Amino acid sequence: MAFSNVTVNVPDVLLTFKSGNTDYGNAVVKKNNVNTLLRINSQYGSFINKWGTLLLIPNGVISGFIATESSGIMAPPNKFEATGLMQATPASVYDAIVGWGKEVKDPIPSEIITELNIKAKYLLQGTSYANSKARILSSLKTDPSFNILAGCMILRWLFERFSNRGTALFNRALVAYNAGAYTSSQISTDPGAKKTTANTNVADTAALVANRAVPMESRNYLVKMLGVDGFLDLIYRQKLI
Repeated sequence: MAFSNVTVNVPDVLLTFKSGNTDYGNAVVKKNNVNTLLRINSQYGSFINKWGTLLLIPNGVISGFIATESSGIMAPPNKFEATGLMQATPASVYDAIVGWGKEVKDPIPSEIITELNIKAKYLLQGTSYANSKARILSSLKTDPSFNILAGCMILRWLFERFSNRGTALFNRALVAYNAGAYTSSQISTDPGAKKTTANTNVADTAALVANRAVPMESRNYLVKMLGVDGFLDLIYRQKLI
């Protein structure tokens, strides 16, 4: 495999998420966040490990995404049709699986092809998005394993899309996971670049958080994941999981 390396640096921004009555630095909130991560690992750890191992995504990264996206609850679709543990959308799933080769040099691992042949063969057959959307959404809503697999495939696709010299630009990929692969703040501004070309310049996370061109939800997302007492800080620096 030649997947880009995924490196987690925490805290990558010296801020703690605070909004209303929620303060990730508060002892009670922090304990609840730790318990959320423990529950996610207990309930879904086998799926996380299975798909993460095949796609070379650290288990803690996947758990952190699940905690941030859904608190480990198989949530129903929101207004953007994001649903389930990893709040994946049918459009993102379709983009990542059907358009895998557009961003990823390596083929989809054979074990995942086997799983997709069982649960979503139509995606491997090039079925149009219009004819795939409802089926993708149904699987995302009802099948935790498929939801985690789909989220992991989106993540790997984004880690390759936002890669610099073989290293995934974690913060850019994180913004894109939340706001969409083609969100304008993460598109290249190089002269002559296509309108969908990713910005693969190394970005400082603090600068992204301060950048008003990045959607506010995504800026908060960066702090929830990579900030002081954020989910990945709890896992990788404080080692509470």
